[in-house]
Amino acid sequence: MSVFQNATTPLYKLRRALIKGLKVPSSCELVVGGEPQCWAEGRCLLFDDSFLHTAFHGGPSEEGPRVVFMIDLWHPNIAATERQALDFIFSPGR
Repeated sequence: MSVFQNATTPLYKLRRALIKGLKVPSSCELVVGGEPQCWAEGRCLLFDDSFLHTAFHGGPSEEGPRVVFMIDLWHPNIAATERQALDFIFSPGR
């Protein structure tokens, strides 16, 4: 059994998480803000990861691991000039 629980800091309310299930055993579960999410292979989920979220895999080891592809996206209410400023502030090497 593996459990991952996280909530990002308020700074990260600037983004949304897009997750695509590449390998999702039947015993996997994703809960965001107390609400279970529909988790399936080949399907994408978009959620606000500033809410407490938990990924859970309670199945047997024979099912194998949960494998996902995750992309962070800008929150739709962040203006282009704000994104540019944040890119500058958080660019590598600063």
